[in-house]
Amino acid sequence: LLERTGGIPLFIEEVVRRLVDTGAIIESNGSFRVALSAEELGMPRTVQASISARVDSLPATMKRILQSAAVLDQPITVRLLEEMSEDSSHELRDAVRELEVGGFLVSVRTIPEVEFRFVHELAREVIYSTLTRDHRRSLHGKALQACIRVLSDRVEEFAGRLAHHAYESQN
Repeated sequence: LLERTGGIPLFIEEVVRRLVDTGAIIESNGSFRVALSAEELGMPRTVQASISARVDSLPATMKRILQSAAVLDQPITVRLLEEMSEDSSHELRDAVRELEVGGFLVSVRTIPEVEFRFVHELAREVIYSTLTRDHRRSLHGKALQACIRVLSDRVEEFAGRLAHHAYESQN
């Protein structure tokens, strides 16, 4: 692990999370054991590949939420994600909790409502970069409409974000 990751903490973290997610490493009572041989582990060559592999293995709902969050950038709130999503409020909230547990999102503010950010900016960049141009444009359009509806009382604060979403959605 240290050799493959070059000792880079983010890379180590992503690889270990991926190995736990796939069952290659099993946690029991605070102890970890390797369930596969070194040859079977399938370690990615780059931190970006590791992040991408983790995202690709997520359920579709969670992947869509991360893609929307990557486009939103800041602020990321459940209300904004709900406005952008076709998933039920309950599904979306459960998925956001799972994304927190999985180390993708972290809560950074609770007032006036809970706001999240990506634990690592590189994860947001990797997720954003995998979106096709049309999908990115569509999500920016949804983000623009969501921000207009949800942040209407804070327009001056987020004018730059609104302009960014309008530009990127070609709206």
